[in-house]
Amino acid sequence: MQKMCFIMLTYKCNLNCVYCYQKFKTTQCMTLETAKSIVEREVQLARETNNKDGVRFDLFGGEPLLQFDLIKELCAWIWETITDIKVDIFITTNGTLLDDTKRKWFEANKEKIVERMKSYRKANKEKIAEKKKSYRKTNKEKI
Repeated sequence: MQKMCFIMLTYKCNLNCVYCYQKFKTTQCMTLETAKSIVEREVQLARETNNKDGVRFDLFGGEPLLQFDLIKELCAWIWETITDIKVDIFITTNGTLLDDTKRKWFEANKEKIVERMKSYRKANKEKIAEKKKSYRKTNKEKI
């Protein structure tokens, strides 16, 4: 069975969804060094237990795309460094920060990373996010 590890990259978010468990948003963000340390520890545990299914890392927050540079650096480090064990990377995002640069990066790495957008019917999305036009922006162009 694949080991799962959730890594909270930031507590910041660009929306204010009514369902969000993160009621006390702060400016706290994870450092690259801390993220690498978590990954190293989880991969080592998978090695020690001879877990053939590897490790799945779910990068989330707040809104993880607020830490896009960290995501790119961490993923590049994982793909370059960890070659002896299967590693899956998922990112859960509200999608409103997907610009051309981010879309191109996800497209270029689509074989190595899974990007999941929280998606809702239009009637509910703007109410949930308390932000006008969030549905249109999120669903304008999907990866």
